[in-house]
Amino acid sequence: MSNLEKWAQNKPYLLGILAPHLAAAAQDLHMAFSDVKKRKIGSLQFTLPHFPSWFSLYRAHRKNQDFLREMFPLLSPYGDMAVEFSDGINEIFRLKRQGQIPLADHKLTQDEIEEAKKTLLDFKAASFSDLMDEFSGEPVSPDLAATATDFFGRESLAASFFICVVVPCWLLYRDSPTRLYRKARLGNVDALEKLLRLDALLIHDPSIGKQIQALRFKNKFSTYQNLFEAVLKRPKNKVTRLKMKYAMAGFISAMSSMLTKPLLEPDIRALFDAVQKDATHDDLAIDEDLPLSAEAFTRAIHRDRTVWLQALNPDKKI
Repeated sequence: MSNLEKWAQNKPYLLGILAPHLAAAAQDLHMAFSDVKKRKIGSLQFTLPHFPSWFSLYRAHRKNQDFLREMFPLLSPYGDMAVEFSDGINEIFRLKRQGQIPLADHKLTQDEIEEAKKTLLDFKAASFSDLMDEFSGEPVSPDLAATATDFFGRESLAASFFICVVVPCWLLYRDSPTRLYRKARLGNVDALEKLLRLDALLIHDPSIGKQIQALRFKNKFSTYQNLFEAVLKRPKNKVTRLKMKYAMAGFISAMSSMLTKPLLEPDIRALFDAVQKDATHDDLAIDEDLPLSAEAFTRAIHRDRTVWLQALNPDKKI
C-alpha cells in the first residue's frame, strides 16, 4: 500500500480521492506558467485562434466542461469513471451550496448498495494506480501520445482556452474567467487588468476595448495606460512551487470545510509528505518546500482557504 493510500484511510471518500491528486499536481504546476501568455505549454504551441470564437468561450462555461468530459476518457483508462465521479461531486456541492441534502429518489436495495460500494472502491483503486504510474517516471506510450496529439489538434480552440486561460485563472486569481470577464465588461478595472495580463488577445475584444476607451474619454489616462501596459506584462505575482502548494493546500482545506470534515495542518502536511515519499520511493522523505513551523503553514492554509471559499460560494449579484 502506498503512503498516499495510507493517508486516505479513514478520510471521507471524496477527500481521499481528490486531495492526493491535488497535492501531487502542485509539485510541478508552477512550471506550466512560464510561457502561458505565449500560448505555449511545454512543447505544445497553440496557434492564434479565430478571435470571435475565442472571445465567445469567456461566455460559455459549459463548453469548458464538455471539453473535459471528452478529454478524460480519451487520455486515461480511468477517464469514464472520473467523469461520472466528477458529475457526482458537482451535484453534491451544488446541493450543499443551496442548503440541501442529497437524497436518493428511492430506497436502495442491498444489491444496489453492494454494487455502489464496488464501483467506489474500483474507482479509488484506479485513482491511486494512476498516481503511482505518474510517479514511476515511465514515458507515455506512443499510442496515447498519438491520441493526445490528435485530440489537441482537433479541439485546439477549447484545449488552448482551458490550458491558457481557465486553469491559470483559477490558480492565479482564484476565480473563473467567465466571472472575471463579466466584471471586466461592466468596467471593473481590476478584472480588466487581471485578464489582460493573462490573455493579451482580449485587447481585441470589442466589449473589453469599449471599457478601455471609456476610461480615456473619462480622462482616466493613468488607468488607461496601465491597462495597455498590462497586455505586455505577466500576472503580477511570480508563480513558484511553494505558492502552488499553498494554493492546493488552501483548496483542500476549503473543500474539507465544505464537506464538514475539516482537515487541520497536520493532516495536510502529512498529505504533502506522503506525495514526496511515494514520488521518491523514500519512506523517510518529507516535503521540504513547506515551512517547518506549523503556525506558519497554518496561516498560509487559512489565507488561501478563505479566498477559495469566497470563489466557490460567490456573491450571486456579481
